[in-house]
Amino acid sequence: MLRPLQLELKTHCREATEEDYFKWLVGYLKKGGKITYNEQSNFNIFHDFFYAKRLFELEPRYGSSSVRLIVPEGIDVVALRSEAGTMKIDGKTHGPLQEGNGHNTIYYMDGNFEINKILDIDAKTGRRIGTHRHFVPCYPGVARLISRENPELRGEIESYSRVF
Repeated sequence: MLRPLQLELKTHCREATEEDYFKWLVGYLKKGGKITYNEQSNFNIFHDFFYAKRLFELEPRYGSSSVRLIVPEGIDVVALRSEAGTMKIDGKTHGPLQEGNGHNTIYYMDGNFEINKILDIDAKTGRRIGTHRHFVPCYPGVARLISRENPELRGEIESYSRVF
């Protein structure tokens, strides 16, 4: 069953495929990026990985409400709604926040293959705060695709995947 956010995203996105993530990951690795962990489950098993079809606003989401989004070349940025609220970090209150992506992870395919270009900003100080660390998983099916179609990158995935 789709969550309300997933239904909202369906008008601007489609569910990402293993092939979509494979293309992003290959570009990311070729730009010097690194895989951060081995994912044991199949790709998109929780239906929270999307592929943007057009520019749209994505509000900051946290925890299990967050999404992962691949933004293809030709879509400059996914605009993020301002968030009126505060965040506690190490017992200190920061905010109000603006221009944040919360825990959403945004994978850009614009040639730079960056992650989360837009970060949480404290509206009072202009400082970046509360930015979650991004993760770059290696899924079993994606590891097989890389091994087969990009053997020069096999060394990047061997220590993370047990599909060989």
